[in-house]
Amino acid sequence: MSVEESLERIAALADTLEAEEGVCPVSRIKLVTWIANQLSDLDVLIAAGQEPPPALRKLYAEWIRVT
Repeated sequence: MSVEESLERIAALADTLEAEEGVCPVSRIKLVTWIANQLSDLDVLIAAGQEPPPALRKLYAEWIRVT
């Protein structure tokens, strides 16, 4: 997977999280970086496809509440 494809995948996950869990109170770049850090393993990112894994959804919901 190329860097561009990885970024597109992460951006799609960010869109889904914001649409389904709530808008992120920080900048888009911080959100994308946060997702990349949570899914640091390329295999996890590939397996995630277009749907955020349940654990990522939970972490995101907690993160936006405290941010």
